[in-house]
Amino acid sequence: MGGGSGGGGTTVTYQQPKDPYGDALKQYQLEQLKKADADKIAADAAKAAKEKAKLEAATAAFDPYKSTVQKQLESGMLSYNEAQAQLQDYVSKYDLTPQTKAYQDLTDYYLKEIQPSQQKAQIEAAYKEYVGTGPTAEQLKEAQASFKSGYYKSIGDLKDALKKSDAYQEKFNKSYLDNYYETMFGKATKDAKTGTKTYTFKFNESLMPGYEGDLAKETGVTMPEFQKEFTGTAGEIEANLDAIKETKKYIYSAGLTNLQGNIDKETQKLKNEGTKEVAKLSKEAGLYSSLIGAFSFN
Repeated sequence: MGGGSGGGGTTVTYQQPKDPYGDALKQYQLEQLKKADADKIAADAAKAAKEKAKLEAATAAFDPYKSTVQKQLESGMLSYNEAQAQLQDYVSKYDLTPQTKAYQDLTDYYLKEIQPSQQKAQIEAAYKEYVGTGPTAEQLKEAQASFKSGYYKSIGDLKDALKKSDAYQEKFNKSYLDNYYETMFGKATKDAKTGTKTYTFKFNESLMPGYEGDLAKETGVTMPEFQKEFTGTAGEIEANLDAIKETKKYIYSAGLTNLQGNIDKETQKLKNEGTKEVAKLSKEAGLYSSLIGAFSFN
């Protein structure tokens, strides 16, 4: 409160009451900020250390992981593309530096150690599936050269080519006949060099009809002797069977002809005897008529 009189003025100054807790609060807040900064620095450092340790561990484990992937590729559990993807995914997951050399090592290993044997097995399997037998040494060499040059990009390309081959067409076009012949004559035996299939036919003599007379003498035809076991192509066996059928037919026909001849002889004999008997009766009847006519009853 101030006042005055006269020519001079009086200035009164009011002082704000001092907060007894202000400095302490500021000090506390300052310390909290410092602590937060320190905690963040510590957390960042811990995180960085953890990431570093993780990266170091992932880097150290990369070579063993690559070896595992390589073994899976070798065993066929993974294809080449799948193996490459496994390595790339590992590098991406752990944020490793690009492993260009590792990718190239895997590619080299696959091309030199794995692909040739796998490719050979695939070629052999394709030939057996579509041709019925494995490839010759020359066919295997040609197929491998076609893969190497890029003409065949997959095993499917080889299979498509085999489907157009004469061997494939021959196998599947004749499969119906093969099944028929094997049903008729049993399992075929195939000559490894010529590819000719032969069957074994067993002849049962008890099924042939017999002839009690002298067939050769009566007919002038000599009966063939059939082998009890015959091995030949399907055509040869069918020709053999046709001969057996014709022989059976001939024997039955000869027997029936002989039987008919006997029947005709007996019939003619009966006819002759009947004619004689009729003539005899007629003669006797005429005689009786003459005798009766000799008598007169007038």
